[in-house]
Amino acid sequence: MKPNARFRSVLAPMASPWGPDTRLIWLAEEMATHYETPRQSFVHFRKVFHADGAVAPVHLRVFADSRYRAFLNGALLGFGPPRSDPRWQCYDEWPVDAHLRPGENTLAIFVLHLGYGNGQHISRIPSLIAELRRGDGKILAGTDASWRCQKSGAYEASAPRVNGCQGPMEIFDARRHPWGWQELGFDDRAWGEAKVRHPSLCPFWNWQANPLPPIAEEILEAPGAFAYGHFNDFSSRESRVGARHRVLLDEEAGLAPQTSASPLPWPHTVEPPGAGLGALLTVDFENTWAGFLRIDLEGEAGTRVDAVYAESLHQGKALLNPDSYRGADCFILPGGRVKMEIAFGWKAFRYVQFRVRGPSPVVFHGVGVRSRHASIPNRAAFSSSSPSLDRLWEISAHTLRLCQQDGFLDSPSREQQQWMGDARWQAVFNRAYSGDARMHRELLVQFARSQDFEGMTTSRYPDGHHNYPPIPSFCLHWVASCREYLGFTGDLGLIAQVWPNLCLAMRWFTRFEGAHGLLWDVPYWPFIDWGESWAGRRPDTERGGAVTALNLLYLEAQSAMAELAGWIGDPEAAAYHDDRRGALAASIRERLWDDAKGAHPDALFPTGFSPSLGEATHALALLHLYEPGDARARRILESIFGGGSRHTWASPFFMPVVLRALSRHGKADLAYRLMVQRYQPMLDAGATTTWENWVLFYEQGGRTVFNSACHAWGASPLLFVSEEVLGIRVVPWSPGEGVRYAFAPRLFDLDTASGSVAAGKGMIALHLRRESGQIRCRVEIPPGARLATPLGELGEGEHRLDLPDPDADA
Repeated sequence: MKPNARFRSVLAPMASPWGPDTRLIWLAEEMATHYETPRQSFVHFRKVFHADGAVAPVHLRVFADSRYRAFLNGALLGFGPPRSDPRWQCYDEWPVDAHLRPGENTLAIFVLHLGYGNGQHISRIPSLIAELRRGDGKILAGTDASWRCQKSGAYEASAPRVNGCQGPMEIFDARRHPWGWQELGFDDRAWGEAKVRHPSLCPFWNWQANPLPPIAEEILEAPGAFAYGHFNDFSSRESRVGARHRVLLDEEAGLAPQTSASPLPWPHTVEPPGAGLGALLTVDFENTWAGFLRIDLEGEAGTRVDAVYAESLHQGKALLNPDSYRGADCFILPGGRVKMEIAFGWKAFRYVQFRVRGPSPVVFHGVGVRSRHASIPNRAAFSSSSPSLDRLWEISAHTLRLCQQDGFLDSPSREQQQWMGDARWQAVFNRAYSGDARMHRELLVQFARSQDFEGMTTSRYPDGHHNYPPIPSFCLHWVASCREYLGFTGDLGLIAQVWPNLCLAMRWFTRFEGAHGLLWDVPYWPFIDWGESWAGRRPDTERGGAVTALNLLYLEAQSAMAELAGWIGDPEAAAYHDDRRGALAASIRERLWDDAKGAHPDALFPTGFSPSLGEATHALALLHLYEPGDARARRILESIFGGGSRHTWASPFFMPVVLRALSRHGKADLAYRLMVQRYQPMLDAGATTTWENWVLFYEQGGRTVFNSACHAWGASPLLFVSEEVLGIRVVPWSPGEGVRYAFAPRLFDLDTASGSVAAGKGMIALHLRRESGQIRCRVEIPPGARLATPLGELGEGEHRLDLPDPDADA
């Protein structure tokens, strides 16, 4: 049976969800052609309609290119749309019954059209499409020529971009804002009529409702400011709005923050420090949050307040990275007291450092954030006798939550992009944390759709920011992630749908197989891991020859393909990939091994082996090439992980591979020590999220710059705690067996540990206590889950059992 004869392809067309009279609309003056589209255009749209006799439930369907905020009778409904490929365009559905009134209502939508692609959005045309639909299918209001619209004069269209991955800094002049425009009584007679775009000119196809969990929002207030000070105000040096970031960067050297002896509660008045100086005020939210900054200020009209965001401060300063991240926004006060909120450019931050410019005092009545993350039904928990391990687990869990938005994001601050390599591990972490597989499924579908005609998938997707070539290793991570998804869910239907894409991806690599089957001189960005280097801190830009880690990832992918082919009923492919797996494994063992060093060099060149030895390479070898007890595996454990040789550490990105590899070869105690030691500097620094690299701040080009301080690829302690400490591992799905779980806890240096791990649609709850050479266990298993233990298989309900303590004599 051919897979696509039974399962609907991810490339299949979909029916339109819109009513027959609902159209794409925009400002008439900005819709002359497809080609001369506006740049950074902020537009207000309004429609007054009647809702007598509405049949519940009523939902708003809405999409805009590029961003929207939707309101009903002044109440915020939501922000969107979700990232997607315009060929399979996702729209949002928001419930509106709580805000709908009998009689007249106002639907108001604020839209930003970027006019360019970035790391979250593939740009097409300026457009809005929306409709309110009753439960019986009747449309109460749909976008058409009767909608009123007006371009906003409050947002600066020439504002500089935060970076290439994001949209603009928001420069908001509150003096020019149409306050109350979302409300029913607002007078929009001076506004223009929207122009309708004919359906035949629509560049969005295969509309589909957002398949991902909704975004959860919560209003959080900062307790107060903790530091004040001044800075050299250079705003007069640069009059161009598009160069505002340069002013902010030039001012960094003169920032003079001072920690207050006691917290500065709201309201707090900021006084002008003197000629040529601006006032500095630093707010600490006490945790990192992702969302929209909210401020309540009072001051003289025209006073400018810049907000600079930071996940971590350096010597009391909120810094900007010149080339990679300019996280800042600007507010210009209208006079009097006003509450303002960032409209589209949400950020991730713990600190906000305000630079207040002007001759008059400004009163801060409050600072808050509309936080956001994906809404997931279940969440794992953990506590133990070690406060530091508890803290490490919590910052890992919090990082994962912040990076789950409308996809698995690498970081919610600097990039907000969905990279396949990052997302693979986030999906694994989330399997234990929540068990909600919807985001994992959509991830695999989206990257299948990213594939070019030769078979290579993009490194990040959906993405309109094309400043880097593909990353071949991330394509192999996608293949492996498909196997992991099936092992977690048993969703054979998705694997059959993407099977042609998987085959095409593997075929792409065959053209780079050398005489012995090794991948050789694979092009594009040869990224493996930031920590693996024989040439410096940023190693993965100058590779060649046969890269050992890439060949090991290819080996993993061959293994995945052999198993998947067997499961979907393609015996020819299963035999082919099984043969390739065996031949490749033999070639790696024979040709990419240096017996004198007892290790695998990171690469083989025509002139010989590279001098570097990396943890990432050897962790892959321990996972995919050698069985426990193999003589070479013992040499690797001694030469690379024994602590007596110089080698390149794995970065946080590769730590899940390192920890799993050591545990597989009976070195879980060593894995535990490495994890605790390497993450301790984050805890010592007071981090509330896990970092991208082991070092956060570093010197580059004569100035201090920083890595991401909230990066979910660093959240591997979540996985280690669930698999090793709590001892819950997935027994991968196989036909007729379903998804099962194995139980083998390990307390290491802990006296107690309690927690929960996702299992199916519920959570396995565990309470572990060390006593008299045993681990006394109380386990609660949800309906439908089965748990294999050394004492037999357990089903639903509460169970108590005593297991041997492997660390009793430690």
